[in-house]
Amino acid sequence: MYYSLKNSIDRKVVGTIPQSNKVTEKITGGLSIKIREELSQLLERDDFPEHIPILNEVLLDSAAKVTDMIDTTYLSYDSGIIASVRMRMALSEMKFDNYKCFDALVTHNKREYPYSFFLLKDNRNSIDFTRSEFVVKDSLGGETIESKQFDSYSDYDQYRLKAAMKLHVVYPLKIVMLQELDIIRIPGEPLIFVSEKFKQIIDENKFTGMNIQHSGVEFVFDLSQRTI
Repeated sequence: MYYSLKNSIDRKVVGTIPQSNKVTEKITGGLSIKIREELSQLLERDDFPEHIPILNEVLLDSAAKVTDMIDTTYLSYDSGIIASVRMRMALSEMKFDNYKCFDALVTHNKREYPYSFFLLKDNRNSIDFTRSEFVVKDSLGGETIESKQFDSYSDYDQYRLKAAMKLHVVYPLKIVMLQELDIIRIPGEPLIFVSEKFKQIIDENKFTGMNIQHSGVEFVFDLSQRTI
């Protein structure tokens, strides 16, 4: 079973929502339009950046609480995970692909904490789109329009973009994976999916700052068909 991983919205846990909407400005001088554009394009670019300077300027609201996973307005939760040192150690035991880890620094009430940012790109090369199943819904009324399967990632991507112009949304129902991963990103899907193993580690370590729910997506692993 796989779960969706989001930032917590429990104020008793995180203090404020989001925990950070500002930066210290020690390096970049602040969240300029250019920096915001660069951050919004992190998942779109083909490669990984060498550095993300803003990661060393994460400033928590004074009323926020320091948690294992941090929520900011400038790094959307679907782009990756801002993780504490102990959570980073747990993540090192997980199996995931197409990512890069960056050092980060979180400041709260003048005290600094070392963190890491895991930039998680999608796993399109590990998905068998020909056997995966999707459903198309009206984004306004939520009504199901049709069920869909696709011949390739390109076919899926083109259909999804055209559907958006009609205010339709493509949701995954069953995803056939060519490798077994503990953290999965589906192209075009904002959620981060995590395995039962990852959930157990989160529960055992009592990691804070996150919300885990049943995803409703079925993941099937067929390692015999993997060609990458």
